[in-house]
Amino acid sequence: VAPLEVEHGKTVQKPAVPTKEPFAFGGWYKEKECKTLWDFATDTVTADITLYAQWKITIQFDSNKMKCRKNGGGNINPGDTVHENDRLNFDAKLTEGKIVDKWTINGIPKDDATEKTFSYVVMASDEKDGSITIDYMDKQATEAKIQFDSPNMTCTKNGGASISSGDTVHENDQLAFSQTLPEGEIVTKWLVNGSVKKENSPSFHYTVQIADAQSGMITVAYEKKLAAKATIQFEPSKMTCKKNYGKTTVNTGNAVYEQDRLEFKAPDGKTVDTWTVNGVVKKTNSIYFTYPVKADDDGKTLAVDYTEK
Repeated sequence: VAPLEVEHGKTVQKPAVPTKEPFAFGGWYKEKECKTLWDFATDTVTADITLYAQWKITIQFDSNKMKCRKNGGGNINPGDTVHENDRLNFDAKLTEGKIVDKWTINGIPKDDATEKTFSYVVMASDEKDGSITIDYMDKQATEAKIQFDSPNMTCTKNGGASISSGDTVHENDQLAFSQTLPEGEIVTKWLVNGSVKKENSPSFHYTVQIADAQSGMITVAYEKKLAAKATIQFEPSKMTCKKNYGKTTVNTGNAVYEQDRLEFKAPDGKTVDTWTVNGVVKKTNSIYFTYPVKADDDGKTLAVDYTEK
């Protein structure tokens, strides 16, 4: 469209509808990303501007193999209209033991797209016969037996059901491990096949790797130690305390241990200025205060208090 000269503060005449086969015209927008439509009836020109044409096309995919969301919103279906610069998020529906080999656009493999999810920005150059087709090729995943100390550890797979020591897992499975230790003991290291993968955490999230599975067995273990121990002091009439995501109530005078996450709360309606631990300011302007017990708290009394505004 040829440039137009418009008097400052006036509206601009709407141009003729442009064509760009096989796309349909979606309107004139203020940004290249086509987020805000230009209203030719009310929008006025106060400086040099560029309007951007939006072009629409259909997206094709096998809904039995994947789901698709557009621009972070709800699901869309095969044959729905999409626009240039729309972001489409695909999620493969894989059967047990299968993983994505490569995602494809109009049958052309994307060598760097091998995850279960695939994010794609609609491009005019990808159009073919009025549509863009997204698919993926899958392959058999490398598998192995998982071994862990089941009396003292639990494991879930892919955010779902619990699995047992000796069960089969596959490449790219997401495993979440937790442990049950007596109070006063903590995990210092998580190990996979003897190699340290994470330190100083009560839980461990692990993605099954080909290199770890090649022997046919993956062993997950942890090392532990006696935790640093402190005593907690606070005024019960001023606050409550729980630990480790609300699992346990803590009373003033109780022993607490390294890696404990202490969660304090002032009564509703209080206007807290500052929270302090042993007189040192730790947080401001909240009725909530979280304190992680540390190794250097060993042997200390931790006096928690707050001041009001």
